[in-house]
Amino acid sequence: MKTLKDRILKDGKCYPGGILKVDNFINHQMDPILMKSIGVEFVRRFASTSINKIITVEASGIAPAIMVGYLLELPVVFAKKKKPSTMENIRTTYASARISSRPATRCFSSTTSLPTETLPKASWTW
Repeated sequence: MKTLKDRILKDGKCYPGGILKVDNFINHQMDPILMKSIGVEFVRRFASTSINKIITVEASGIAPAIMVGYLLELPVVFAKKKKPSTMENIRTTYASARISSRPATRCFSSTTSLPTETLPKASWTW
């Protein structure tokens, strides 16, 4: 998405180890106009897909997920990185990802939790 790429080039900061800092427009401070643009692009890209819920992992994905949910008039669910003491009946996921960065590739994994009542069992694919 060109708008996001341009904003990263303009305001993002790159740190050693391939870390990209975008907290002045995505994380700690959010640009709602940019979030809306990202939401509109997701809606465009998934227009031909049958969607009944927007799911993201808590953190930077929440703001654009909210915008997509708003535009599609769908509920938004986010997986928690740590199981809250108030969350009963949870579905725990284990996700692994590889992040390529210059000069090396780093690997990480994380566990997330979702309340099972937000996702019918028939929709579980993990």
